[in-house]
Amino acid sequence: MFTDLSLLVLVQRVIAAVVLAGVHGFFLSGIAWLLGDRTPEYDGRLSLSPFKHLSVLGLVSAVATRAGWIVPIDIDPAQMRLGRWGLIICVLASLALVAAFGVLVLSLRLPMLGLLSTRASMYVIAGMTVLGEMAIFYALLNLIPIPPLTGAHLLKAINPAWGAALIRQTQWFAIAVVLAMVLTRGTWLDPIVATVRRGIG
Repeated sequence: MFTDLSLLVLVQRVIAAVVLAGVHGFFLSGIAWLLGDRTPEYDGRLSLSPFKHLSVLGLVSAVATRAGWIVPIDIDPAQMRLGRWGLIICVLASLALVAAFGVLVLSLRLPMLGLLSTRASMYVIAGMTVLGEMAIFYALLNLIPIPPLTGAHLLKAINPAWGAALIRQTQWFAIAVVLAMVLTRGTWLDPIVATVRRGIG
């Protein structure tokens, strides 16, 4: 599944996936904390360190298809000021911030050209493109309400019993998601990301 990727692209995707794990994990944990749930903080997830959040299967999916996920974060809506609505806000706001991070990175490519030598800019701009686009792929994939994706919290908010039942099968869902992503190469996300990229210019 990686044979059609150059070594440079593989390295860029690994770095981008590691960065995004830290960014997404911190955003999701931080929003939960702001809404009153201290569970992610107690679990050590309120951190920008990617190694607190990195999922091996999520990393494989991200490198192969540009879209991955983090180790699921335990969030307790009972501790939130807005209850289950708070859980929905956590998911949507954190993924919106991940996508916004990607848009910001893509937008900064042009200003970076004037700060770097021609040789350095070639690698830096390519790396920024990979990181920015992967952030958008990442956010879109994680909207799907199944574990191990962040969107699983949406199902938990809508129907706690169903959510709890599915979350107990997270390992099997993770294997199924990575297989589905690799088999489709994540191409079903391409049109949305292309539209965002055109909008940025």
